[in-house]
Parts: sequence; C-alpha cells; structure tokens
Amino acid sequence: MNLTKIILSISAAIIFSIIDAAFFLVGEQHLQKIFTQNIPLVDDNVANLMTGGISASLSILLFSAVKYYITKHYDIYELSIIDALGIIIGTSVVIGLYLLFKKI
Repeated sequence: MNLTKIILSISAAIIFSIIDAAFFLVGEQHLQKIFTQNIPLVDDNVANLMTGGISASLSILLFSAVKYYITKHYDIYELSIIDALGIIIGTSVVIGLYLLFKKI
C-alpha cells in the first residue's frame, strides 16, 4: 500500500467527520428547540433524529464535493477501515477543539 494514498484517503474521511461533527455540535441544541416548539408531535427523540439526519445529509453533500476534488486530482483507497479511522480522528479533533474553546 502506498503511504501517500493512505494519508489522502484518511484525510478525506477526516474532512467528512469534521464537517459532520461540527454541524451536529453547532446546530443540535438550536434546531432541536425549534423543532420541538414549532412542529406538533415532535418530541426530544424525534428532534434528535431530525438534527442527526440534517447534519449527516449536509456533511455528505459537502463531503461529496471535497471527495470529487480529491479523486479527480489524486488516487485514493476506497476502504471502509480507512474511512472509519478517519471518522474517529476527525470526531476527536472536533471534540478536542470544543473542549479547548469551552475553557477560553
């Protein structure tokens, strides 16, 4: 396996994870309040599902553009284990930044 291809592949998954976690972190509480207060029959569980779905769908839309650019210019691996590792790393980055800025 080529190390450059592995790094590019992990980077793509990290970008997806950072986008997803950031959307979820920033919009979760605000959107859930809007959903539960303004839409009949929506409770906390449904609001959680709705915000998670919105977060994932926006992340996939933005990530598809990033992945298209990367695959157009570079050759990357399409392996689930690499994607999973990148998602864990990206989520960890967002958690770390959140905790860092929460202290400031």
